Amino acid sequence: MVEKLPKLDDTFPKLLPQLRGFVSSVESHLREGKPLAPLSDELRQCDIVMSALVVAFRMGVQGYDYDERDLEFIAQIYADFKGIGGVLSSLFCDLKAEDREGTVRDLCALVDQLRQTEATLERLDSYKEKKPRESEYIQIDSVMRAGKAVLEGRRDWEILETCLGYLRPSFEKLAACPSLPVEAEDYCEVLDELFRTCENRDLESLGANLEAFRQASQILFEKYESLKVEREREERQQQWHCLKCGRELNTWDKRCPQCGMKAPERLMWEEAQEVENNVALPPCVRALVDCVASLRSGEDCWAVWEGALRELALLIQELQERYQNLPDEAFRATENVEALILSREALEEGLAKLLSAQSTLERMSQGTLAPAEIDGALEALVEGIEQTRQLAPQEA
Repeated sequence: MVEKLPKLDDTFPKLLPQLRGFVSSVESHLREGKPLAPLSDELRQCDIVMSALVVAFRMGVQGYDYDERDLEFIAQIYADFKGIGGVLSSLFCDLKAEDREGTVRDLCALVDQLRQTEATLERLDSYKEKKPRESEYIQIDSVMRAGKAVLEGRRDWEILETCLGYLRPSFEKLAACPSLPVEAEDYCEVLDELFRTCENRDLESLGANLEAFRQASQILFEKYESLKVEREREERQQQWHCLKCGRELNTWDKRCPQCGMKAPERLMWEEAQEVENNVALPPCVRALVDCVASLRSGEDCWAVWEGALRELALLIQELQERYQNLPDEAFRATENVEALILSREALEEGLAKLLSAQSTLERMSQGTLAPAEIDGALEALVEGIEQTRQLAPQEA
């Protein structure tokens, strides 16, 4: 019976993605012999989403100048919606009655009905895309087409009132602003005039007012799009990426939605750069600091990261060997030997910081480190280099 359940993938059904979870739950209950009645809550969520989609579609088709072919598609979609509702009702009865065969049968019927509905919606969208448009912007196009239908006597004024009604909330918000850009002021002025034309059923002024509305709207939308592009470019420049997989992260992401790694804190690197400028870091340490900054910006530099870690391990090993070979006299000034500035305890502390930082950073590629841990490890790495500076070989 389980093998008869519909096979769903990540792209279907587009209309009702919640159905994938419901099908998985049904499959699990059937395999384990659990009762089906508790799944009614999951199915109810699917029903709620489907009802909202139906309402949204009904609102979306209002006030548009459809031709006969459009209306055929819409009638078919309404029939499909009715069919989906009937299958959902039957499914609720199946679950309540613990009818396993009926549940599987109706689930398959529901998927087939959804496929048919999605196909009809796609055909309607394709047909509408091929039709000539009054404007590339949907809001402007719907008003212009409705107004044209009124001018040609094919529709009454209600179709134009409906289209203009969708614009009224945004118009009222703009009109309430104390100051507006010139483009917005012009748009509000011509739209207000178009409202009055529609209310007064002034057919003589309708043509000129529609054209004025089209021009003002076009200018306003173009201005908005240019500002939107500029804002998106600025946001991309400030965007952060996952340190492990490189996926772009949103501001509100606490973890990467792709690999689950904790998202980096929105920290700038001014402080780290100040430390770099004050401390002559070895190339491998500088590379590690730069790699973290690059990874946070979305660049792929894991090969450089792994190479720098290997060089860091060799550097720490060399510093340990130098420390172990230091005689006690190195910490006491004599006539012939200049004493080390740092104490033995300070050198040991610096080496301990380097080893701890190395151990932490080696786990970074596993995606298990919090941003604060990474920053702390880099800070300890730089401090360890500073504290063990006198152990490093001096450049000629």
